[in-house]
Amino acid sequence: MKKPNILKEIDIALLIRVCQEYVDFMDSDNINEDYLDEYHNSIYEIALETIYGNDCWDFINSKFE
Repeated sequence: MKKPNILKEIDIALLIRVCQEYVDFMDSDNINEDYLDEYHNSIYEIALETIYGNDCWDFINSKFE
């Protein structure tokens, strides 16, 4: 499988939103550690999809087959 390329046009709106939610969550008085991994995973996934497109998972998953 071919390695994905960086998209020519990148829309970072969703990445900005989820990062802002994470920072707001960390600033709150009710930090629930159970949600930390969920936020970290979401940011990781959204960052890859934002930069490489949704098809990047085909390449990544092919490395584990």
